[in-house]
Amino acid sequence: MAAGGRATCADPASSPEVTVPSYQGKLALYESDPGGDKDIKFNITTPGTYTIALNTATLEMTCTLVKEGDPDTSGYSHVWVLGDATENGWEWNTMPEMTQDAANPDVFTWTGTLKEGQIKFPLDKSQGTFVGDCVVAKADNTPIGTELDFDIENLPKDPGALDRKWFVSADQAGTYTVRLDFGTKKISFTKQ
Repeated sequence: MAAGGRATCADPASSPEVTVPSYQGKLALYESDPGGDKDIKFNITTPGTYTIALNTATLEMTCTLVKEGDPDTSGYSHVWVLGDATENGWEWNTMPEMTQDAANPDVFTWTGTLKEGQIKFPLDKSQGTFVGDCVVAKADNTPIGTELDFDIENLPKDPGALDRKWFVSADQAGTYTVRLDFGTKKISFTKQ
């Protein structure tokens, strides 16, 4: 336990320290503000993306460093294009890869032909066919367009994950540049 009555979580691999508010050695969960200090903050000494698990029964918390560095970057280094709207269809082993922007690693682009059908964007090929994180539409069969919001779902390991795809209609078919931005969580389909 760190000084000042705070619980400390650390990742043993890189030893970043995260100090969190606590009460009697347990994580403080406040419904009211008895001490008048409404601005209770976490103190994170190593910037990065963390997973935080909270057990409300035991008031214990674990912090795990997922990715060290700027937490505003996605951490994804590959994005593929998959669906029957593409020339390769649903062929997992031949899906084209998007190009990561060297100046902004959150941005990926791809230019190619889209025909009538569905499309989504896998982020991981290592877990096997149709498994792993995937960029999906907010609703199934969302028409393609510009500045559309997206979700990231873990398919099919996530029991609640919905495999929602974008839809290209026959009159929209043509050559497109697709731009995916993890920083803004927006995707654009721009006809060439």
